[in-house]
Amino acid sequence: MKNHAYINSNPSAFDSNCATCDGKARDSVHNGRYAVRVAFDNGNSLTTEINGNPADIQAYYLRNEFNLGDGAGGDLMATATAVEFI
Repeated sequence: MKNHAYINSNPSAFDSNCATCDGKARDSVHNGRYAVRVAFDNGNSLTTEINGNPADIQAYYLRNEFNLGDGAGGDLMATATAVEFI
């Protein structure tokens, strides 16, 4: 996957041709699957892959609470504050 300089910006601008994908249409390069880095309000982050389009992916993560786990079997709730497409 290609790196994208797209963090919490206008998803519709990202939906057209992607300069970092050699000018090809975004969907023809990514096939609807993106690598993202999600930052949380407690300083944690996670890197994962997710299917969808950029607007839906941001809507899924941003301002929503996730259980990241505390590493000892307990809960660690955190709110997503940023999504970076990598």
